[in-house]
Amino acid sequence: MKELLKSFLSFGLATTLEKILLFLFIPIYSHYLQKDEMGVIDMLQVATEAASILALLQLETAFQRYYLDYRNALKRTFITSNFIFIFAFSLVIAAIGILFTKQIGNLLFHTQAYNKALVWSFLKMPLYNFSIFVFIMLRFEKKNKLFLAFVLLRVLSLLLLTILALFTFKDPVFAIIWAQVISMLITCVLLFFFLKNYLNVSFAKKLIRRSLSFSLPMLPARLGSFTVTYANRFFLISLLSLSSIGIYSLSLRFASAVQIIYTAFMMAWPPFLFATVKKEGAKDVFKNILPVTACLVFFIVCSITIFSNEVVTYFSTPTYAESGKYIGGLSLFFCLLIFKEIVDIGPKVKEKTRYITYTFFVSAAINIIALIALTGQLGIPGVVLSMIITNTCLLIMSWIISNRLYHVPFNIIKFILYALPAYFISCFFLFYVPSLSARLLILGGVIVFYATNFAFVLKKINTNKAYI
Repeated sequence: MKELLKSFLSFGLATTLEKILLFLFIPIYSHYLQKDEMGVIDMLQVATEAASILALLQLETAFQRYYLDYRNALKRTFITSNFIFIFAFSLVIAAIGILFTKQIGNLLFHTQAYNKALVWSFLKMPLYNFSIFVFIMLRFEKKNKLFLAFVLLRVLSLLLLTILALFTFKDPVFAIIWAQVISMLITCVLLFFFLKNYLNVSFAKKLIRRSLSFSLPMLPARLGSFTVTYANRFFLISLLSLSSIGIYSLSLRFASAVQIIYTAFMMAWPPFLFATVKKEGAKDVFKNILPVTACLVFFIVCSITIFSNEVVTYFSTPTYAESGKYIGGLSLFFCLLIFKEIVDIGPKVKEKTRYITYTFFVSAAINIIALIALTGQLGIPGVVLSMIITNTCLLIMSWIISNRLYHVPFNIIKFILYALPAYFISCFFLFYVPSLSARLLILGGVIVFYATNFAFVLKKINTNKAYI
C-alpha cells in the first residue's frame, strides 16, 4: 500500500498541476465561446474519442499488463512492435474519419460549418494515441520527474497556443482545435527523444497477437464505456439543444477536480496491482485500500458539491451559472470509477477480461434506458442522475463478478455507509441549493463523519498489523 501511495502522490502531483492549469481554460472558454460553440467543442471531442478507441483496440491495457514480463532485447521488440502497430492503425482510422468528414459533420451538427475543425480533430488522434503509450512507459519506468516535465509542457504549450490562436483566427472553435493539435505535435516530438532509447528494428507479430488476445475482449467494454460517457450528448442535442451540451460540458470541466484523483489513481494502480498480486498477503492489502479511499474520495465529492456555485461564479461568466448545479453529481459519477477499478481485480488477474465487456454492455443498456426515462422529464438533471445510476450499477456488477473470480473480503456494509452522504448531497443539490450558512453546517457534519471513520479505519488496520 505504501508503494501505491508513493506512486499516487508522484503522479498525482503531475495530474494535479495539469488540472489546475486546465482550470485556466474555463474562464477563457466561457469568455470566447457561446454556449452552442462550447457544445461544438464537446462534440468534436466525442468524434476524436470514438476514433481513438477504434484505433487503440484497447492495446494500451495489454501494454500495461505485459510491460513488466519482458526484459532486454525482447522488451525493446515488444515496445517497438506496439508503437508501429498503434501509430500505423491510428493513421488509417484518422484517414477514414477525414474521408467521411462531411457525413460526420452533418450527423453531429447538421451543418458543414465545422468540417475544418473536424479534420484537425482527426489529425490530433494519432498523436494523442502515441502520447498515451509513451506516458505509460514513463510511469512503468518510474521517470516521475520526466513525467511531470512532459505534462507541464503539454498543458503550458496548449494554454499559450490557445490564447495565440484565439487572437489569430476568427473562428474560436477552429482556433481551439488548432492549438490542441500543435501542442500535441510539440509534445510528441519531444516524447520521441525519450522513446527512441527503448526501440530496436524488430517487429514481432507474435507479441502483437498476444497483446490483442488480451485487449480485444475488452474493446466492446470500452465501447460500452464510451456509450455511457457520451450517449447523453445525443439525447441533449435531440431533446434540448446544442447550448445544453455547452452547459453540461462546462459542468464536466469543473467536475474534473475528481478526475484529478481518478487519473492519478489509474496511473498508479495497474503497476501496483500486477506487482502486488504476486505477493503473499495481497488480498489483505487490497481489502484495506477500499475503505481508506472511500473516506477520502467521498469527502472530496461532498466538499465540491457544497461549494460548486461559488466555483462557477469565480471561474466562469453568468451565462454558464446553471452549470454549478450539476458539478456535484458529475463528481460522484467520476469517483465511482475509482471504486470500480479497486474491486474489479478478478478479470484482470485471471485474464478473463471478457467479463469486463459483459458488465460494460449491461451498464450501457442501463444508461440508455435511464436517459430515455429521465432526460425528457428532467433535462440536464436527468442526464446527471442517469450517469450516477449507470456507474452505480457498473460498480455493483463488477464487485460481484470480480469476487467470484478472485475473492477479496471487502466490507460492503461500511462502503455503503461511507457512500450515503455523498449520494444524498450530490443528488439533492441537482434541484435545490441551500443558503451558504446551511451549506457550511452541512460541511461541518461531513468533516466530522468522514474524519471519524477515517481515523477508525486506520486504527483498525494498525491493530490488525496489516501490511501497508
